[in-house]
Amino acid sequence: MRTARNGETHLINPCLVVKVNQKLFNAHDTTFAKEDWVKANDILITQDGVEGWLKIFLATLSGSFRESLATPVNPYHAITLAKPEGSAETISADRWISDNITLMDRLGKDQWLWAMLDTLESALLLTRTGHLKHLV
Repeated sequence: MRTARNGETHLINPCLVVKVNQKLFNAHDTTFAKEDWVKANDILITQDGVEGWLKIFLATLSGSFRESLATPVNPYHAITLAKPEGSAETISADRWISDNITLMDRLGKDQWLWAMLDTLESALLLTRTGHLKHLV
């Protein structure tokens, strides 16, 4: 999340925070409907806490989480991730987690999860809350 001068909040693509496991970009059949992924992860966020879930989410994307392909946290189950092209400011994982705790609190879990799926699926580098902005 970044707050622009005009107060807009941005969701930064986690592909700019961690090196994403290249397998996640391969075309594949999904095993969850997007709605089911959002519902399952809403429950996991409630169980694990926002910060814990965000850490697992980043670890899952990078492939460093032991069960990264099996966990329902993995968006691979619901979408095919698109590789972002171009560049944008990168931030540390700690900063990304801190900013997204705030953003998830502000937007609500469901809206944040939907925005994250949109960001990952469409190779957006960032999402403005309420509407999307392509940077490529």
